Amino acid sequence: MACRERRSCGDGAKGKRLYDWGMWQVTVKDQPPAAGFVHTLLIRRSLSDPDDIEFFLAHAPIRTPTPELIAIAGLRWTIEEDNERGCRRSSAST
Repeated sequence: MACRERRSCGDGAKGKRLYDWGMWQVTVKDQPPAAGFVHTLLIRRSLSDPDDIEFFLAHAPIRTPTPELIAIAGLRWTIEEDNERGCRRSSAST
């Protein structure tokens, strides 16, 4: 399965975070997927800077919809922002 499309991976401070996405099922050496699952490589390219490319490897149920995989990949942004805020708070209190 291969898929390429432009989608938002969630809302950011300036609105929707739109990117070009590619999605391909892949084989991970020495790591077969669990029964009923597949490994999927998501590739995200920035619209404003085409050289800004990120890669995500998903282990998801077979036939997980593309928008769902993209939304989950977008959660990484939120987690990283939360971690950064936590680090700043931690260093400010020491």
